[in-house]
Amino acid sequence: MLLHLKVGSGYFMAFYALWGLALLLVWSRSEAGRFNWASIALLVSANLLLALSAAGAVIQSISRLSLENRALNQLIVTLLVITAVGALSSVLSKGASLRGAYRRATFVMAAFTYTLIGIRLGYHMMWQTEFYSIPVGAALLVAGYWGVRRLGDKTGVLWLWAGSLLWALPLLLHTLRYRFIVHESSIWHDIGLLLFSLILILGGIVLQLKAPTIVGGASFIIGLSAIVFGFVEWEQKWLSISMIMLALVIFISS
Repeated sequence: MLLHLKVGSGYFMAFYALWGLALLLVWSRSEAGRFNWASIALLVSANLLLALSAAGAVIQSISRLSLENRALNQLIVTLLVITAVGALSSVLSKGASLRGAYRRATFVMAAFTYTLIGIRLGYHMMWQTEFYSIPVGAALLVAGYWGVRRLGDKTGVLWLWAGSLLWALPLLLHTLRYRFIVHESSIWHDIGLLLFSLILILGGIVLQLKAPTIVGGASFIIGLSAIVFGFVEWEQKWLSISMIMLALVIFISS
């Protein structure tokens, strides 16, 4: 039917996901009783359709994975639909375990969709890593803060370290690469490194979190050193060292 309507093959999985959502909606309104077997059949069918549509969309995307590939446009729309369907499914589900499974699956699909959008826009995963690492780092920082302060979970500390490193490390490595390997200035990486380092420092100080403060401070000092020594002549090294020491004193005193 979809072929007769001349619907692109990249959209097929979106229709299957919507079909699965419709079955899940019918299941959520059904009541356990005489026809309990029908309710179970609806739930199983809905879950199978949603799982197969997600798997199919991912497989199709991987087969067309290349920078600025226009063939990814249809699949991005499909993945956005599947992600939205997953979010709605988590609301419609009755059991806590099923809701949790849908939430985790939705998060994974959202992350994959974001990655695919970046590849479609031409962001290289090696040389433009920050496009991918910064959103993931932000999510980990929020999860870590919530885990440490709200839930008292010690695992949240690990999320804070991981999120802080994902924010600072890619930008720092790119800054060092441009300064000492490519021997060119990369103004956007420099600004991004200093900006996100300051956000980590200030956020860590205000919220009294060790990991963001340490990672942000270290990346700020290293990045500032690389930027300063990259701009000035070696004869002006004492001026550069003075600026770095001043930044270090400000950081420690804060």
